[in-house]
Amino acid sequence: KNPRPLSTNESERSEVSEKVLSVFEEIKDMLLLDKDSFGGYIISMTHGVSDMLEVMILAKEIGLWSYREGEVQTKLDIVPLFETIEDLEASSSLMAQMFDDEVFGKQVAARGNFQEIMLGYSDSNKDGGYWMANWALDKAQFDLGSVCR
Repeated sequence: KNPRPLSTNESERSEVSEKVLSVFEEIKDMLLLDKDSFGGYIISMTHGVSDMLEVMILAKEIGLWSYREGEVQTKLDIVPLFETIEDLEASSSLMAQMFDDEVFGKQVAARGNFQEIMLGYSDSNKDGGYWMANWALDKAQFDLGSVCR
């Protein structure tokens, strides 16, 4: 049971809220059946820190994520997907901010110090063209590698 729910009355939730939370309910049910039944929760078009923190709040709402006595307990991997040239260029800075965040650091620790990060080619190619996309992807991989070490 969530000690601090987003809403004290489930009937107050909008239809959109119910749909979003039902996705997290399904993920929770899958992970209860088999811890390997669900991969990471991919956040398409990750633009900022809040995109990842929002997933933690939604997962907390249905009991898939908790923070008790200074420790995170979860079976959910949160996977940012950086897709545009701008997001690829900002990805290492954003992940450094996330790793420096006490709660997110504990999220990573709860998942065995594993953090998956995805880089998108299709949107960056449309956004900046073939050469710029490849340059941005290569640079993002190098910079993210440095941040993750």
